[in-house]
Amino acid sequence: MLEHLDLGGSNFSGIIPPQLGNLTNLRTLILRSNKFDGQIPYAFGKLNFLEEVDLSENMCEGVIPKSLGNLSRFQSLNLYHNDMGSESREESFGNLSCHAMVSLENLWLSYNKFTGPLADLRACSRLRTLYVSSNRLTGPLLPSLGQLPMLEELDISYNSLQGIITEANFVELQNLKRLDLSYNSLTLDLSADWITPFQLEDISAKMGVEYVLSSVFQLSFNNFTGSISSICIYAICTIRWLDVSNNQLEGALPSDWANMEELAILIVNYNILSGEIPHSLGTLSNLQTLHLRGNNFSGELTTTLRNCRLLQQMDIGENRFTGNIPPWLGENHTSLAFLSLTRNMFYGFIPPEICRLTQIQLLDLSDNNNFTALVDKNLTTTTTIDILHYFASGYMDYALVQWKGRSSEYNRILGLLKFIDLSSNKLVGSIPESFSKLKGLISFNLSRNGLTGSIIPGIGEMETLKTLDLSSNQLSGKIPTGLAQLNSLAVLHLENNNLSGEIPKSTQLQSFDASFYAGNDGLCGSPLPLCVNTSIITDQGDDDDDSALTILSSTQEFA
Repeated sequence: MLEHLDLGGSNFSGIIPPQLGNLTNLRTLILRSNKFDGQIPYAFGKLNFLEEVDLSENMCEGVIPKSLGNLSRFQSLNLYHNDMGSESREESFGNLSCHAMVSLENLWLSYNKFTGPLADLRACSRLRTLYVSSNRLTGPLLPSLGQLPMLEELDISYNSLQGIITEANFVELQNLKRLDLSYNSLTLDLSADWITPFQLEDISAKMGVEYVLSSVFQLSFNNFTGSISSICIYAICTIRWLDVSNNQLEGALPSDWANMEELAILIVNYNILSGEIPHSLGTLSNLQTLHLRGNNFSGELTTTLRNCRLLQQMDIGENRFTGNIPPWLGENHTSLAFLSLTRNMFYGFIPPEICRLTQIQLLDLSDNNNFTALVDKNLTTTTTIDILHYFASGYMDYALVQWKGRSSEYNRILGLLKFIDLSSNKLVGSIPESFSKLKGLISFNLSRNGLTGSIIPGIGEMETLKTLDLSSNQLSGKIPTGLAQLNSLAVLHLENNNLSGEIPKSTQLQSFDASFYAGNDGLCGSPLPLCVNTSIITDQGDDDDDSALTILSSTQEFA
């Protein structure tokens, strides 16, 4: 007799056959990743031995049938990523409260169209996992949700829930491990002497780079106010992910972080926080992500952060930090892939130790307005970076350096790069030929600078290039024939330079509008007017090795 039926990923379509309700010995029904639509058959309520139903990643509609409440052994229902829901508030998610699924342990309803308030699930007293994120739920967070003593994971993020959260919402959640209330309009009102009933234990999760987390406290994108200390006092020592970003928290960061020694991710972006970074934050030896962006923090970076050697992401942009960039950022944090100091008040030169960040994919030092040079002019070691220009405005997603006489190091670092955008700066000199080594580059933007010399002849080697913008510079000479070999090129801007000669003939270059070549008085050939004399003398510009670009950056999403 059939007990387990797995038809997942079989490309079935149409309604779910109600005849499945005749398989009276069925325990497990897996129909995930198909194209089933219509409603869940009411006949499923006749499968008295049924324990698990997985209909995730289909196009099922309507409501959860009340007949499932008849199943005394039913433990797991997965409707992730369907079109479940109803136009009627009373017959949508709230309908679930009518079901007496007392044996239910796991309920996954994320990415559907459920509307109305959260259901009263007190009858599901064995529930361990509840995911209802990314729906259209409204109304308050019911106190009944805090009366599920077995609940371990709760995710109600990305809804339109509102109202005040109090101790009553957590009264019996002593087994809670993961909590995600983000992207709602909730307000927190907890007394200072409240003791959390839950003891956070191990759970795995990931965010961006590889993180293995033991507990998650996710409260971002709500209306929480008051001191951040009022939230942190509830974070138990085993918590590893704390995100309270995009709220209205104010005041200073807590002075003592010793009770959160396992913390790996700390995100407090876009609040009204102020003051200096506390010295005790440097005791978090497991810290991998530190995001403080968009607050009013000030002062110099505390030297104790040099002890956080596992840091992979550090974003302290859009604050009021000051002082020199400390050399230990490059000495002690060689695993950094993301470092943003943008829109602060740092000054002085950029320490050469930054060049040791060989894993860097995003380095943003823009909009500080006080940097004077890349390194101290008195430094003469072989790793000295050329001092050629000041930092100007513009968001820098990648920042990589050319060490004078160390092209192998330069190329090795640039191998991480997909996008370069250094537009609207004050760069001078010629474009380094080393750029032609960037075989994986997709977008290359150096527009609106003061670059001179010619377009690098090896540009034809950049086979994956789709966007090239060199407009509004002082580039001269002919357009290299290699540019005509870039079959993937979809966007090209060469306007407002001093280019001359005939535009190389190819399907690609002739397909661009003439305006993309305008402002180059010596250029001719389709799509511009035909050349009168193809032997036009051109100026190739000066090749000055001491006038090389030293900072490469991108406003695009880093790979």
